[in-house]
Amino acid sequence: MNKQIILGRIGNIEKKSYNFGSITKFSVATNERYTKKDGTKVDETTWHSCEAFGQLADTIDKYFMKGDGIYLEGKTKHEKYEKDGVEKYSTKVKVDTFSFLPTKKSESTAPAPDAPADEPIPDNEENEAPF
Repeated sequence: MNKQIILGRIGNIEKKSYNFGSITKFSVATNERYTKKDGTKVDETTWHSCEAFGQLADTIDKYFMKGDGIYLEGKTKHEKYEKDGVEKYSTKVKVDTFSFLPTKKSESTAPAPDAPADEPIPDNEENEAPF
């Protein structure tokens, strides 16, 4: 089985359209925090190169921007290519599905307005649970 699950924040996004459809290439940063044996705390960021195709590509390009949170699932894809006579390798995640996560903008610390306490809750069948 070839499956990756990534939960992180979007970096750069680049969309390209072709006759056969769209491709959106983007990076996702994941963070890991740990403490070394000597007590030093370490924050480590890993960048993942991702690709989405077709409708997924269009949706990601339309609704996501740098810094937005994303949960995605996909397959690891290894590629070998030659550039300037030198063999190079890259690893990408081919996105199969994704979900939206809260963005930095919605993570505000301002309290939500309180609901009026003196307003009674209507007692009718429309508000009853269906089970």
